[in-house]
Amino acid sequence: MIDVGANVGDTATLVAATSPDVRMLCVEGSARFAPMLVRNVGAHHVRAEIANTKVGDGAARSVSAVEGGGTGRLVSNDDSPARDTLPLDDLIASHPDFARPLLLKIYTDGDDFAVLRGAVRLIAAAEPILYVELHATLLEEAGERAEAMIAWLAEAGYR
Repeated sequence: MIDVGANVGDTATLVAATSPDVRMLCVEGSARFAPMLVRNVGAHHVRAEIANTKVGDGAARSVSAVEGGGTGRLVSNDDSPARDTLPLDDLIASHPDFARPLLLKIYTDGDDFAVLRGAVRLIAAAEPILYVELHATLLEEAGERAEAMIAWLAEAGYR
């Protein structure tokens, strides 16, 4: 299982409570939440590797991190320096045990479509079950459209 937007590990700990043998790659881009993620998966004996990096489609964007209410997201900000995101396909190169996940969960408060576009090879090769947030307002704030994401998923064979 790959959990992009793992936050503090709530999904990982729930999965481990019912399926303790499941191995997870937990990806969290927030420097604030990543230490809590590490503590929680350790305290609950989750079989996890942690990647504290922002994943997306690899495109550089001028963004600011907004955190609050237990979550975090990137918002467009022309006054900020451009940041690259790492495609999930590239991250998997350093975590090869997760090249064929049964489940890919993506919950990134608006960057979900960019994460999907950065996982083209993984999705084509593994055909994982996708559990993806679709929050139209947050997608639009990230410069994306929900309809485009749905069409992209259909072209990738998901219905």
